[in-house]
Amino acid sequence: MISELQGNVLTSIALVMIVVLAALGFRTSMLVGMAIPFSYLFALLVLLILDKEFNFMVMFGMLISMGMTIDGSIVVTEYADRKLAEGMNRVEAYTAAATRMFWPVLSSTTTTLIAFTPLMFMPGFGAFIRDMPITVFCVLVGSLLYSLVFAPILGAMFGGLAKQSEEEINNTRLLESSDPLSLAGASGIYARKINKYLDTPGQTISIILGAIILCIGLWSHHGKGIVYFPQVAPQFADVDILARGNLAVDEIRDIAIEAEQRIIDVEEIERLSVWSNSGGSRGLGRGSSSPDRVGGMFIDFYGEDEAVSDLNGFEIMDVLREKLDDTSGYIVQVEAEQGGPPIGKPLQLNVSGDNEEALIAAIRKIRNYVENVGSFIDIEDTTVTRGIEWELQINRTKAAQYGAGLSDVGASVQMVTNGIKVGEYRPLNLDREVDIRVRFPKSERNIDQLGNLNVQTMKGLVPVSSFVETKIQPATKSIARKGGKRVHSLAARTVEGAIPSVEIKKVKDWLETADLGRGVSVGFDGFDKYNKEAADYLVLGFITMLFVMLIVLVAQFNSFYQANIVLSAILLSFGGVFVSLLILDRSFSTLQTGISCVALAGIVVNNNIVLIDTFNLLKRNNPGSTTKSLALRSAILRLRPVFLTSFTTIAGLLPIAMGYSIDLIDRTIKSGSYITSFWEQMAASLVVGLTVATILTLVVTPCALAFSDSVRSFPSRIMKLILKPFSVFGLIRKPN
Repeated sequence: MISELQGNVLTSIALVMIVVLAALGFRTSMLVGMAIPFSYLFALLVLLILDKEFNFMVMFGMLISMGMTIDGSIVVTEYADRKLAEGMNRVEAYTAAATRMFWPVLSSTTTTLIAFTPLMFMPGFGAFIRDMPITVFCVLVGSLLYSLVFAPILGAMFGGLAKQSEEEINNTRLLESSDPLSLAGASGIYARKINKYLDTPGQTISIILGAIILCIGLWSHHGKGIVYFPQVAPQFADVDILARGNLAVDEIRDIAIEAEQRIIDVEEIERLSVWSNSGGSRGLGRGSSSPDRVGGMFIDFYGEDEAVSDLNGFEIMDVLREKLDDTSGYIVQVEAEQGGPPIGKPLQLNVSGDNEEALIAAIRKIRNYVENVGSFIDIEDTTVTRGIEWELQINRTKAAQYGAGLSDVGASVQMVTNGIKVGEYRPLNLDREVDIRVRFPKSERNIDQLGNLNVQTMKGLVPVSSFVETKIQPATKSIARKGGKRVHSLAARTVEGAIPSVEIKKVKDWLETADLGRGVSVGFDGFDKYNKEAADYLVLGFITMLFVMLIVLVAQFNSFYQANIVLSAILLSFGGVFVSLLILDRSFSTLQTGISCVALAGIVVNNNIVLIDTFNLLKRNNPGSTTKSLALRSAILRLRPVFLTSFTTIAGLLPIAMGYSIDLIDRTIKSGSYITSFWEQMAASLVVGLTVATILTLVVTPCALAFSDSVRSFPSRIMKLILKPFSVFGLIRKPN
């Protein structure tokens, strides 16, 4: 997987460099592109110092940060190119670029770092993804160092204006000195289009925000619900074999062999690697089984490097379940490997209380409802255990009459079972002692022999049956307690196509009205617990991140209004994420989509920061210009860097977002591979969210800047409306 992901990283580098080369020319693109190896080597050095391993998450962290590594360099070199077009030499141009873009690049990178910081402290099962934001953090710090220090130095040494047409050079010179509406090409088309929107900025902003809120509302009512981690085509499967009864070891072995043979004989699959075992049980709800488990298998669907059939993991699972559906005397459950953290089955609940009988009745009532819902399979609970046990109840009064003690009875029972330990000895070929035990011959070690035992008392040999009664009881292997109370568990999987969050809500709604008995309480575990834990942390981290970002932005712009304009891009990106979920018909993954939303919050604000900084500079240099003209000119000046910084990030993630793994190392293209299925949802959310946010930012931000005059005059207009009735009646007179 790491090898394949390395190939995808090289593919992303190639795609990013193609975009930069087409936009900036060879010399400038090489200067920008050097930020990638510099940032990666810097990150690897930091990870080495932190004693971090080079793993799957580190690789994807490099992939997700691919486009962001060159954002700062693009902004600096693009400004230097404009100064070179104006006639400056290399040293002057790159000195001016480094000086002019220092604070915008620093603040934009800082806001991105702020966004990824909460992800580095994800609690619970979210901790497995921590290496990804740590890698992104290190890469961005390296890119910041390169864009502000090394890129200007290298640009002053060998940088230069790329070969451009006379028309493009004239356009560059006209950006700051002439009417933007007279520009040719894409810049002129954008200028004339955005100029129309600036005539009615409030209306434009309202329509766009209304559309975003509508998309979010549509998903909340018609979306596919919430999952903790998206489904990934499995490469492995766990098989649990369940049976009840006092089964001998040989009987359990025969059941396991029969189930194994059914799998080996599957004709649709050429070869499976199967590892089987018989006996034993695991904890309920974690790729697991109930105490009825008598055996299991671990199945590998693939050979060393390639699939052994034309079926994908989901299709192989369907074939296996079909072949194991008609077993007699035992039940076989097939569970795919979990693509994310091992949170167990979707539905897991614990029923606790003080009365064991009430707990068992409650569990059975809940199980009956869950079975009737129709969307749950492989339902199991801990109330009924396999097998029985023999209980010896001693009549102490009668035992005292015969002069027999409990130790005497215990010694007699041991003769029928494991024997009485009388000593130890160590053979020459062993390094530990071996117990020496005395017990009856094998033919006399059985349940019937318990009634024939005699105990030596002061009155001679007395049959144990004279004062001991033998009873059969259900076997109790363990007693679970939580918070000082007895607890039983129930777990179930959802059928394919069912949304866990929706089905669990049905169970919760029913539990609110169900009468489970006095003193019985129900708590949810597994998906519901860990999903809530991750969601609560991400919401708290997001709020904290917004607050810190607001402080940084207010410190830079000295304006709450402009700071809020920057943060508005986050809402636009969220709209893009929910648009992708609606179009692609996907569930909201708390861990992947939630993390992509937090990451987008740090990425999309960069464009706004540089655009608003340009607006403020033009406002200081052109005090007589109208706000509309300044907003228009700022949008045109930042069009190319905004497009490039966003498109490079999109280009780096686009193949995986589309479900393709393009490996330049092995020269292969795969569709639906494990790599793409694992990261496709996060990559798609980032790509669509960033695309929508970038397009809307190029419209909303200039309109919001042009609308600033209306916002400032809003209090005075309200006051005029309030005072207008008084002026009509002559109570307020205008001054002469």
